[in-house]
Amino acid sequence: MTLGTKGLIVDPIPSGGGIINGGARLVFDSQQRPMIAYHKSDANGNMQFYVARFGEGEWTRRVITAWNKPVKFSGFGAMPFIGIKISAPQRVEDDVWAVGYRHRDYGAGMVAFRETTLEPVAAKFTPPPKELPPEMNRPEIQFKGIGVRTAGDLGESGDPNVRYILKWDVLPPNHDRKLQTPRPPPAMLHVFQLVRDK
Repeated sequence: MTLGTKGLIVDPIPSGGGIINGGARLVFDSQQRPMIAYHKSDANGNMQFYVARFGEGEWTRRVITAWNKPVKFSGFGAMPFIGIKISAPQRVEDDVWAVGYRHRDYGAGMVAFRETTLEPVAAKFTPPPKELPPEMNRPEIQFKGIGVRTAGDLGESGDPNVRYILKWDVLPPNHDRKLQTPRPPPAMLHVFQLVRDK
């Protein structure tokens, strides 16, 4: 692939345009087409969420928010919460997907859009509970500051009642500063199979 490869560039956002590493989330819609939710600044400098999908040889993009607040950020290396955070789209109805967010001015919630058109839907959804067993939130390592991180599977198990979760113990973000000693012992990376009661 090169920069000239057709379909490689989803949205040519310039430097300072409101995107950041980790500010885009890729999923596949019901027809297995790639669909990406991301944030960037609009023409007025306000932060917005967008959805893009690849089909028929090109990307279709739609803005799904109408916020009136900018979110400015800058710096180098790992940064703490920059004022905006987006989660992967999830299907909430037959033709409706929702994107979870955390916004420094608008709080947390979900914005919805139609799969067929990518147009926003005027409906409110609340993020579903994580439904993780309490023991998965407890670290195995006894070390000051250690917490637990989890990551869900982007794929499908073939059974709607089964999903897989990664879990590991980790220190909080250090924002590219030198780690002080002593350091924690190595942590085990676990894969859990969660089965919902039918």
